[in-house]
This record gives sequence, C-alpha cells and structure tokens, in this order.
Amino acid sequence: MRSRPLVLQMKKTYRKQISERAALARLDQGGKDVTSDELPSILRQIENTVSDLRWADVPSFTRHIKKLSHLLHDPELEEMSRKLTDGIDLDAWLKAGEATQGGMIGSARLQWPTTQNEELGIVILLIDRFAEKPNEALNFSHTFYHAGGKYIDNIQNMTAQMILPFARD
Repeated sequence: MRSRPLVLQMKKTYRKQISERAALARLDQGGKDVTSDELPSILRQIENTVSDLRWADVPSFTRHIKKLSHLLHDPELEEMSRKLTDGIDLDAWLKAGEATQGGMIGSARLQWPTTQNEELGIVILLIDRFAEKPNEALNFSHTFYHAGGKYIDNIQNMTAQMILPFARD
C-alpha cells in the first residue's frame, strides 16, 4: 500500500500558492478578481506533456521529455523536486538494475524503492537525465522496458509503465 502524504501535501501547497498568487494579482490589478483560468497551472502542463509523451515518436520524445524536466523544476515545484531527489544515488540504482541482466534482451529488472517519495525522486532524476542525454532514454527503455525490436515501442512502454504512474502520483 502506498502512502499519499507527500501528494496531499503538494496539493495543499499548490492550492495555497495559487490563492496567494491570485491575491497578489488582484492587488496588482487594483483589486479586480482574477479567474483561475488566468493563473498558470503547472500541474495541467505536466499532465498535458505526459499525455504527449505517451504517443511520442523518438524525435518528439526528446522535445517532450525536455519540457517535462523543465516543468518539474519550475519555481512552483523546484523545492519539492529537490526534496524528493536529495540523497538518491541514481547511478548506483541503475547499476544494481543492470546487474540483473540475464541472457535475454529486456530481462534486467529494476529494484524500485518501497517508499513513494524515493520512487518519485528516482523518476524525476531519470527524466532529468533523459532530457540531458536522450540516447540514455533509448538505452534505458531497451534494457528495462523492452517491448520489441523498435526503439519507439520500448520508449512508449517505458512511458506507460514509469512516467504515467509518476504523473498520477
């Protein structure tokens, strides 16, 4: 069973930040109300980008993964992203997964952490790495999310099994 305290805390924090921004915007506009449609919705942008990733081909995957990484480090989320990724050794985690590779392609298994916060942190670090080095996404998906001979099948499988659940959480 996954704990949801961080997710609930994030939602509460975002609601508070949105309310504060709306109050500041009203002050800036001489007290006029600002509708929620006028406020930027970082969470909606993340949701849309993940949706785009779901059906991306290899060239557009690179564009969308960079956008997702950028969104995860937006000032509204940067502190939370930093807290989730602090203390995670992504390279050691990847090496441990690669060490499970048997003789068959795609037989390597990742040892996902049991806590939701660590899992979210690892995915953020992976997204950041793939944004910096898109070829690593191809290799990672081929190694751990192999779904056939085409790279795009592996990328889409990785997106469905790793990035979509991340966005939901």
